[in-house]
Amino acid sequence: MRGDIRYARAGDDLRPLWRLCFGESGETFFGYSYSPERCLLVEDDDGAPLAMLHYLPRQLCIGGEEIPAAYALGVCAHPEHRGRGYASDLMEQLFFELHLRKVPLCCVLPQPLSNARFYERFGFARPSAKTLPPDPALLARYYGQLMAQRPHLRRTEADWAAMTQEYRVEMTASGYAVYDGDTLMESYNTTTACFKVIEGEYIRSLALRLGYPPLPRDVKDECCPWNDTGGAASLDEAFFANTAPYVNLLYN
Repeated sequence: MRGDIRYARAGDDLRPLWRLCFGESGETFFGYSYSPERCLLVEDDDGAPLAMLHYLPRQLCIGGEEIPAAYALGVCAHPEHRGRGYASDLMEQLFFELHLRKVPLCCVLPQPLSNARFYERFGFARPSAKTLPPDPALLARYYGQLMAQRPHLRRTEADWAAMTQEYRVEMTASGYAVYDGDTLMESYNTTTACFKVIEGEYIRSLALRLGYPPLPRDVKDECCPWNDTGGAASLDEAFFANTAPYVNLLYN
């Protein structure tokens, strides 16, 4: 461990760190999501916060079952102290805390999308990462399904063809996502969320109940050593190859 990790306290002022890292006030986060007992932080010798991570208890709905999960957000490190492993320490501490609480899954929603590389180092799987070439006809159909129950401006195949030239459009077998640079603008039935298995045995039992193929037991997982059996397979990739739960930015 490269720093002292503790839970936040009621008197901690983490807004300056948030502003430095994210460039905005954090009014929505601190007004709605923030809770000291779910915020891990690294502090220096004087007690000043150098990095933080917050998590929310959630239920992930898969195959008609509600699975306890943690949604990690607000993961950041002070710009002058990046590259020292503080955020990595916080992620590994979070996995241990969830293990103690028998929470079987963790999810994150990388923003911008390029941040997914950081989470992939811990074994997070991104179920909808497999994309297809954008098809204007299929995109128009998906958009029609998305807007079927609300008034909207119609988008034709020609509109979608033009959009694929102006924006980055990722299409999967079940939906799409539109990006302006790395900023997610719109999505339907797909997600940029990444997921990690915390409790392997729970997830193996769940996979059997759902009729998924048996999950590997020859697993490598250095971040969750209680799952590691000295093998080479990824439990995260194996389980989420069969399911892609939907998460979006409105679920903060």
